[in-house]
Amino acid sequence: MGWRNGILRVCFCAVAVFLPGAALGWTGTADSYGFSVDRTSRNDVVSFWQAVYLKSEGYQNRIAWTGGSFTSLAAGAEGTISSTFIADVERRTNYFRAMCGVPASVRLNTAATVNILPSDLYTPAASTTKSAASQRSALMILRTTMAGSGEGVSHTPAPSALGWTTAAWNANNKGGLAYTFYGPGAIDAYFREDVTNGLSAWNFDVGHRRWLLNLQSTNFATGDIPGTRPELNGNVALPSSNCLYCVPKASELDTAVAPRFVPYPAAGFFPAPLNTPYWSLSYPGANFSAATVSMTSSGGAVTTTVISRLNGYGDNSIVWEVPPAVASRAITADTTYNITVSGIGGSGVPTSYSYSVTLINPNAEPGAPSLTGSTTPTVSGSTYSFTRTAASDAMEVGFFRPTTTPWVEGAEDSPTPQVVNSTDSNYTFRASVTNYFKTGAKAFRLAIPTSYDPVVQGIPQQSFELTREVIPGASGKLNFSYKRFAMSPSTSLYVETSPDGLVWTIRDTIVGVSGVGAEDSAFLNKTNIALPVSSEPIRIRFRYAYSGAYNAQGFPTGTFYTQPVYPTSGIFIDDITVTNCQTLEKKGGIETSPSATSVSFTSATSGEALVRGQVWWLRLRSKFGGTWYPYGPALVATISERYIPSGSTAPPVAGATYLFSPDGEVSSYDLEVAKISSAAWNEGAETSPTPLVIDGTGAYSLISTFYAAAGTRAFRLALDNTSDILDTVEIDRTVIPSATSNLTFKTRRGKMDSSNTIHAEVSIDGGVSWSSVFSLPGTGIIFVNDGVFTTRTVSLAPYVGKDTRIRFAFKKLLANPTLAASNADSGVWIDDVSVSAGTWIETRGQTSLAASASSFRLDSTTAGASLVAGGSYRLRLRNVVSGVPSAWGGVLTVVPTNTPALTGFSAWETYDYPMLAGVAFNADSDGDGSPNGVEFAFSLNPLTRQVSSDQPVLDLAAGKLRITRPLPSVRSGITYGAEWADNFPSWSTAGVTVTTTGGQAVASVPIGTGKRFIRWKITKP
Repeated sequence: MGWRNGILRVCFCAVAVFLPGAALGWTGTADSYGFSVDRTSRNDVVSFWQAVYLKSEGYQNRIAWTGGSFTSLAAGAEGTISSTFIADVERRTNYFRAMCGVPASVRLNTAATVNILPSDLYTPAASTTKSAASQRSALMILRTTMAGSGEGVSHTPAPSALGWTTAAWNANNKGGLAYTFYGPGAIDAYFREDVTNGLSAWNFDVGHRRWLLNLQSTNFATGDIPGTRPELNGNVALPSSNCLYCVPKASELDTAVAPRFVPYPAAGFFPAPLNTPYWSLSYPGANFSAATVSMTSSGGAVTTTVISRLNGYGDNSIVWEVPPAVASRAITADTTYNITVSGIGGSGVPTSYSYSVTLINPNAEPGAPSLTGSTTPTVSGSTYSFTRTAASDAMEVGFFRPTTTPWVEGAEDSPTPQVVNSTDSNYTFRASVTNYFKTGAKAFRLAIPTSYDPVVQGIPQQSFELTREVIPGASGKLNFSYKRFAMSPSTSLYVETSPDGLVWTIRDTIVGVSGVGAEDSAFLNKTNIALPVSSEPIRIRFRYAYSGAYNAQGFPTGTFYTQPVYPTSGIFIDDITVTNCQTLEKKGGIETSPSATSVSFTSATSGEALVRGQVWWLRLRSKFGGTWYPYGPALVATISERYIPSGSTAPPVAGATYLFSPDGEVSSYDLEVAKISSAAWNEGAETSPTPLVIDGTGAYSLISTFYAAAGTRAFRLALDNTSDILDTVEIDRTVIPSATSNLTFKTRRGKMDSSNTIHAEVSIDGGVSWSSVFSLPGTGIIFVNDGVFTTRTVSLAPYVGKDTRIRFAFKKLLANPTLAASNADSGVWIDDVSVSAGTWIETRGQTSLAASASSFRLDSTTAGASLVAGGSYRLRLRNVVSGVPSAWGGVLTVVPTNTPALTGFSAWETYDYPMLAGVAFNADSDGDGSPNGVEFAFSLNPLTRQVSSDQPVLDLAAGKLRITRPLPSVRSGITYGAEWADNFPSWSTAGVTVTTTGGQAVASVPIGTGKRFIRWKITKP
């Protein structure tokens, strides 16, 4: 059986001692003291939590208590504790002090001696150290409480108390006392003051918190007894105890620190796990007797009840109780409370104090970090940007691939289980017990390791989590097998999921069976546990816990079985699978440098070659205090082809400029512009239309009138002589099949040896190599095989989207017989060749671009012919290195138009200079003094600096000053104007005329009496 948190009473004691107000701030910095934290920075608070607060966790493994016996009262029976454990307590104490804005350089268990006051009833030797007295006090607390007297938790224990000594009395009188808590756990309890059972006035007065936050304190001491599990102590559970010596001697006070308000929870961002129902505000020498507290949140006023204004515990304080919802220690979103304490009295004390507390989950990062960049990067990769998280130690970008590959999670040695084991070490998690595994030789086991654990103060929960990140589909399910043994109905297995590993939702529950003998005789299958549909990955956890009732004293009332009593107790789990889900697999990652704000996603950094069509998830996370936080939302990227041109998909028929991302060390680029037609075609041998074929025959005519499927002619293939082994006819069209495309043609065999074969072949490398997709052998040479034409159909689906050439080939091996083409009825006739549901290249132009190029012009030159309005053109690029071209990159399809969507300056930027798209009309992109609007007006290049071509003329007869410059075309959407000035910056348009005819722009202004300046003024309404 076991014990539960609350039945083992915690007792907080405090002594009223006058302490002058003020203390100095420590400047030293070490592993366990000298801390400071910026509470206005959420991330600094988070980092402080991870690096300092959590560093003291696991203290139970570092105490190294030497007492050994819980029965002896002899001198030395209290034992000693390790310096590492003392540092854990010191670190936790100074963590709280730093969070509350008081000097965080208190030292513990130094050689400091006890505080002896004239009023003390009992006096130890003056040389007694605080640490020795505290350790003896911890023993007295434990022994008296075990005996049922409770004398050891008294502020003034009687000499009759078990383990009493004058040193123990002194520590009890000057310290905080805890039963069932020890080490850093006791420090948490002292600050929260919220023990479930056994509350006393000491809790309501928050005396221990006030002593621990005393501004002047510099020296404390801790005494600790760790308690034991029943298995280690004759089946008797022993709780832990602590004495924290905190009332200082006057000589230890540091009076250099100015008085200040000290709230708890502290102002600024504050970890919700340290929240409490009892909020407080302290100030040295303050009089809170008439003070009032008002508290609000986003939801309005918060009800508060003042429960203490008692002085004498450290600095004077006011304490108020908040509603349970406000006191919550588990929150999902940052929550801010605004507090004002008014009516404060005292000499030199402010009469009111207002502040805000924002409770946070320190294990969750708000506004999870994310990446920005292309969702369709090419196979050569892309660059992604991010904003560094303030106060983070580091940032990491992870590269993941979703997969539907099935997996089975078992406990076998191979493959290594992908799980996080959070079970106790006193039993085997991956158990190999005969008849307790579904397949293989092992299963995962969860069991109750002990009826009482001193740290959790009860029955510890057991769990394991899959490290696989699962993306459930619309009908995603979880499946596994299990077998129960000595698992009572008061214990349960909870199957849980979480989006972030912080908040878990129960998806299914398996309850134990009634009594020994009712266990499962074989593994049972648990199937179709519904998983939540999610666009982000989820985690899966199996958690085993006592689920029965407790009595008023906190004892569990249900039956349960512990592993030490029943070695095969608990539940065995095997063969975990999911269905209708994807699994996210991490392939690579980059931990960025402190100054980095971008990363490169390439085959080298991703951990796997980037291939067209792959889907990748790019996710960013932050590290705080040495701990990585969950990944933020994914940027889902689908790998596309390289060198995808960018620009208008509906350019003017006159042409447009397109951009592409250059590749670095290349010799040049090839640009291909292909006009794509979807018009149906049928390749026959008639005179009209002229057959589009390439003749690969010999001494006979490819065109034959001997047989024809339609019309009067067909293509004939045969062999010239006995040494001829291959004759062909190639359809001179490049077709681009779709998924439903078929090659259709008709054949009629003449006289053919059975070793001769007619093939239909395709090539996807421009005719360099050919693959047969259809073949038909001859059956003899003495008679005509086919009396009619037969329609043949071949699927081209394997070649979808590829430039495909088609040919027909008549073949034989050299040693085989040949019926020469001179026999008029030898060979095979082919007619009516077509490809359905596909497109084909009508015209093609190819242009070489310089290695330095990052753009090209689509026009009649690069297309090989004038652009046709409504025509479909395919643009693609490839690089050339040392004369060797690479594969073609991605495709941009454009359809030229006679009526482009844009006109004027916007059209000029978009169609002619897309690299300037969105740049202001008056910007000067090339820095030559002519704004882009002027360069547009006079058909100049805005990317190249140019000297003005204006020609000034002084016409005295007309009394005019003129400037003239070439005007290749009059632009629409702007106004050509000019203005003059005699004194800068006063410009005028009075008397100005502008003409734009005859290929020139002429601006005339009146001649002045002195110097006069003239300039063009181009405006865009």
